[in-house]
Amino acid sequence: MVYLTGLWGMGETESQCHSTSASPVSSSFQDHDEEVALHPLKNQVGGHTRLLLLNQSTICKPLNCRELDFYQNIPQDIQMFVPKFKGKITCISL
Repeated sequence: MVYLTGLWGMGETESQCHSTSASPVSSSFQDHDEEVALHPLKNQVGGHTRLLLLNQSTICKPLNCRELDFYQNIPQDIQMFVPKFKGKITCISL
């Protein structure tokens, strides 16, 4: 799972991205206006932004439009080597 944010100095805000299809994750969160807790990934060893955990099998990370396009159009012959893209959510910090 990935999320879009302009607040971390990386990526674009959702209004700047032109996604052609809504993912199941993003639509389910928008429909129910649910709040979920994201926790820092404790074993992150590098990078400019903090990776977050939604649960034991889902990492959330900043995403720009170019990366979103890649995840939505992964060539079939390399899909087995790329982490599963579960969708996108918009996060805010309180």
